[in-house]
Amino acid sequence: MWDTHLPKHGSDNTCKVTIYTKKMLLRMHTVRLRYDHPLASLTLMVMDITNANNMTLHIINTYHVVPSQGHGLHYLISHSLDKTVPTLLIRDLNTHDL
Repeated sequence: MWDTHLPKHGSDNTCKVTIYTKKMLLRMHTVRLRYDHPLASLTLMVMDITNANNMTLHIINTYHVVPSQGHGLHYLISHSLDKTVPTLLIRDLNTHDL
């Protein structure tokens, strides 16, 4: 009943994120994993879900790998999102140690 989506990766890579979508979502929506998005990596995924009216929702799922000092979220904080497209940020920021 579910599809699993992973970031583009090789056999020796460790993915830190995944997105699950219910298969019935495909009946009325187009689901597109954005491997080409500037933020896409082994720790961040961007998915577009578009309905029959061509309205798109961006879903950004990120996992924060905490460095020894500070945080590693500069790539996300400094990125400008398209203000005309609704965006849902889902995350495991692992910032409890900061």
